[in-house]
Amino acid sequence: MTRQGTARSAGVTPRTGQPPLTRFACWISSQACTIDISKARRELGYRPLKDGTEGLAEFGRPGAPALCGMADTVVVKVKPGSRKGPLVEVGSDGELTIYVREPAVDGKANNAVIRLLAAHLQLPRSRMELVSGATSRLKRFRVSR
Repeated sequence: MTRQGTARSAGVTPRTGQPPLTRFACWISSQACTIDISKARRELGYRPLKDGTEGLAEFGRPGAPALCGMADTVVVKVKPGSRKGPLVEVGSDGELTIYVREPAVDGKANNAVIRLLAAHLQLPRSRMELVSGATSRLKRFRVSR
C-alpha cells in the first residue's frame, strides 16, 4: 500500500534552498530606522532644510507632503514618572524625548504619551497607534493620515 498524502500528490512542491523570508530579515525589518546626521554636519557642513521641530510641526498639516515608507512611524524615548513632565523635547537630530508625570503602571504612562504626542504633532489621538514598546522606554508609534 502506497502513501498518497505526500506533498507532491497534493500539488505542493517541497521547499528547496533558502526560505523567502528569514528570521533575521524579519528582525531587521522590525527595528527602528534612525539616521544620525551629526557626522555629515561636522565633516561636510551639511545643514538640513528644516530642523526637527519645524518638520514635526508641519507633519500633520493639510497640504504636507505625503508620507511614504517608514516616515509614518515615530520613535520616541519616554521618561515616565518625571517631574519635568508633561514635556516633549526635540533633540538636535530630531529625536523626541517625552517626559510624563504618570508612572509606568497599567498603561497610564502610555496613555499620557499618546495624548502628549498627538498634541505635539497637532493630530487627534485616534490617529496614534502604539506599534511596539508597550513595556519599554523606547516606543514606536504609527501615525495614520
